[in-house]
Amino acid sequence: MHFEVYASLADATGGANPLATSQLAMPDDVCNVVFATAGYEQSVQTFAQTPLTRHMVFSDDGAAHQIPTTAGSVADGYTFDLEVPV
Repeated sequence: MHFEVYASLADATGGANPLATSQLAMPDDVCNVVFATAGYEQSVQTFAQTPLTRHMVFSDDGAAHQIPTTAGSVADGYTFDLEVPV
């Protein structure tokens, strides 16, 4: 999941340059639960081919800073918490 950080809502909606651009990865266990639901059958196969431990972006030591704390469920939705220094 990619995201951008802006100084203000006006900057974000006005097309200004972001202060930072980054990404986060959902933890493997959450991906496995989500992909086990109907409609994600292809994602199961794709994720099995490239889990986070072998992913070109998330397999380095920086991955610990790109995987958020996760709460929730498929039925209720998930929330992610990640501190990002800017």
